[in-house]
Amino acid sequence: MRRAVAGCVGLVLMLGACAGGPPEKGGSFKTVEDLRDAYVKTGRDCSAWKHEDKMKAAAQSAECDSSTVLSTYLSQSQLEEAIRGVKEFNDKLDLGSDEWLVGENWIINAKDVAELQKKMGGTVVGT
Repeated sequence: MRRAVAGCVGLVLMLGACAGGPPEKGGSFKTVEDLRDAYVKTGRDCSAWKHEDKMKAAAQSAECDSSTVLSTYLSQSQLEEAIRGVKEFNDKLDLGSDEWLVGENWIINAKDVAELQKKMGGTVVGT
């Protein structure tokens, strides 16, 4: 009986520890401002904020600086279209690959997205 109780307590503790991390798929955000707020909570800077909606397939997009672009999407197909479009553009102009952090309905194009992924979840995608 003690073993069963100890096993259950251990399982509860393990599950509790796992629950504190970022969502595996990165969760979703209603607005690009909500995405920015989550980005800033990771310790990143976004003081040069410009919400200009330049990304064609995105519902909303903005810049934190010249090398950091945040965007949100209304559907999975629009998100995939954005990734596909950049890959085709990079291939056509032989620009090489870039990495983005991709969540359920958002993309962050920034430096060191692998490190950012540890705090926000999501998937690192090469473009």
